Amino acid sequence: MISAVVSVSFICRLMYYISGPDLAIGSILKMPKELFRSSKVSFIVSAINALDQNDRLESITSSSRYFLASQEEITGMHYLIALSKLIKHGTKDHLGFIK
Repeated sequence: MISAVVSVSFICRLMYYISGPDLAIGSILKMPKELFRSSKVSFIVSAINALDQNDRLESITSSSRYFLASQEEITGMHYLIALSKLIKHGTKDHLGFIK
């Protein structure tokens, strides 16, 4: 299972760097959903989704978050979600927090 996780993570990153976000996202959407049952893959897909203004991977990222196992992974994902909001919406919304 670990080698499959590493392979899927590597393939997703490689597609993004070589083909660009549109082709990578299209390919990720065609992959079997079972491949996203790993926190490592969840982080890769969430990072790619953070850079996509159209949130095309949102359904995959939201369901793959159930596989985060430790408090450290959950905290890391919260940081990634906050960063995603900052990238997509800028600082005008202050990440949804009101003083």
